[in-house]
Amino acid sequence: MRALALEYRAEAGGKLKRWLDRLMMVCSGLAALIQGMCMNAVLSTQPDAMADILSLTGFLSGLGLVAVYLLMACCWVRWWLGEATVPLARTWCWIWWLVSPLIFVVLLLFNLPLWERCWGLLIGKLVVLMAAVAACLQVWGLWRGNPLLLLIFTQAFVAMIFLCGCIGMYLWILVDKLNIYQSGVSQTAQVFILIGTLTRNSAPSRNRIPA
Repeated sequence: MRALALEYRAEAGGKLKRWLDRLMMVCSGLAALIQGMCMNAVLSTQPDAMADILSLTGFLSGLGLVAVYLLMACCWVRWWLGEATVPLARTWCWIWWLVSPLIFVVLLLFNLPLWERCWGLLIGKLVVLMAAVAACLQVWGLWRGNPLLLLIFTQAFVAMIFLCGCIGMYLWILVDKLNIYQSGVSQTAQVFILIGTLTRNSAPSRNRIPA
């Protein structure tokens, strides 16, 4: 639906164009919401993934991801469109910057073991420290009003939080359900695929044109 709205917007009249804008906005929000809900199911330790997708934590995860996307979008709009959008975009940057950490703290309390595992490793502590530095630089960027630096620091903060989750999940594809060893094929199959790949890549091409 987003693709349809974007494709037909240039050819649409004024009234239809407004409806297509609304359609694209709603579908974009739903896409981000569903991504966050599915991400919560992966990180959850509950046995029923579908029930966890439809739970309060799943809904909060979806809202959190929507808030993060909106924060990055406001940063990008400020940087790309310039002075004409600065007052409104700056206000929304502050709003979404306050909303996204608040939701993150609530979700952290719901998934505390994941973050405790991250904090228990040296690399986890380093990444958490880098996330804290990025968050402080975000405030500095908001205060100084530099849109490019704010966009960079926001993306750095999101990347550090993502790395924290990966470190806390290490060895698990689905937390407490499936680890990387259980999800892999047998050693015999891996060796067979490796030999086949190496043989295929090293074989001379019959269609090669002579110099």
